Amino acid sequence: MAKERNAGAEGEGGQVIPARRFTVTEQVGPFAVSVGFKQDHLGNWTIPFEVFITARGKSGSELDGHLYEIGVRASKLMQNE
Repeated sequence: MAKERNAGAEGEGGQVIPARRFTVTEQVGPFAVSVGFKQDHLGNWTIPFEVFITARGKSGSELDGHLYEIGVRASKLMQNE
């Protein structure tokens, strides 16, 4: 995967979040769980950094909101926030 050090936004805590990063997605029943990784000091994509959880169904539903909030909280834990 190409490195894009100048792209992306600065997250909370001053961490630069690259616009493109390695992501793994697994289907778990009706849910898709995606984990985004950031690079370690050697440039390998080995550090889990964020998580997204989505479900099949209506966007904007109560379940969709809860899954989003779980993903945000889990991502902040991964980022030591």
